[in-house]
Amino acid sequence: MVKSIRDGKSIDFNAITPTLNAPTQTEAFARETEMTQNKILYSEKLNENMRRSAYFETNKRTVKSNIMLKFVTKAMDIKLRGEADFTTTLEDPIELLKRIERFMKKSADAEYDFLDFWEANQKFFAMKQGTTENLMHF
Repeated sequence: MVKSIRDGKSIDFNAITPTLNAPTQTEAFARETEMTQNKILYSEKLNENMRRSAYFETNKRTVKSNIMLKFVTKAMDIKLRGEADFTTTLEDPIELLKRIERFMKKSADAEYDFLDFWEANQKFFAMKQGTTENLMHF
């Protein structure tokens, strides 16, 4: 799962399924023995691949819940739950992290507390009581 998050894409276990190797021996008994060995190796690799795929799916749910519970703020949680594909595409933790990154880089709806404070101070110090007074007469 860590490799998937680091690479930014899920591992496709269907693309890495094992293959059954053909025997290379020419003698009948050796050929049959090699074919039996190849079948055993193939079944072991196939079982390992299916087990890894099942673990990967389980870990995807665990990682998504850890992200949502430990690292996402309430405001980001509300924003993510408001997305149309929250229950479909965003079930994948990699897509969830990409969406969070996109929200973090988009600053149109961000709050700038210090900027608001600076503008309020600027307005306060530029106040005048009358139209003929300068800044020293307040």
